[in-house]
Parts: sequence; C-alpha cells; structure tokens
Amino acid sequence: MVTKVAKITVDLGNPRLYKAVKILAIERGITLREVVVEALRDWVEKQEDMEDLADAQARLGEPTRPVEEIIKELGESDLLRNNS
Repeated sequence: MVTKVAKITVDLGNPRLYKAVKILAIERGITLREVVVEALRDWVEKQEDMEDLADAQARLGEPTRPVEEIIKELGESDLLRNNS
C-alpha cells in the first residue's frame, strides 16, 4: 500500500517563535513535525468541541423528559431486554 505524504510550508512570521518552538521540541525529544501535527490535531479537536457546544446551545430551549420516563418506554417496547 502506498501512502501519500501531505507537505506544507509554514511561515511563522516570527523568528523568535520558531526558535522557541524548536528549543522546546529539542528539550522534549520530539521533532518540529510532531509539534505541528499535535497542534493541528488539537485545533481540529477544539473545532469539533466548539461545534458540539453550538449544537448544545441550540437545544437549550427544547423540552426535556425525565430519563426514567424514557427508560420505562424502552422497557415496554422490549428494546432493553437481552435477546441472547
């Protein structure tokens, strides 16, 4: 199986930032690539969390039901019974 490699060029716009990141990476025994990949993964996860929060905010005004009521309904419909 052939794996494609995605490459990017990043202009940090600040030599001091680059030096600080490089020093911290060396101290931690990781590569700059690993730093960037981790930062991008964290960013994606944060965006997904923000979407989840927005969805939760949109549902704030929706009516709610007690969980006991839902469990009772599921039990009456045989959905909670073990079929093995």
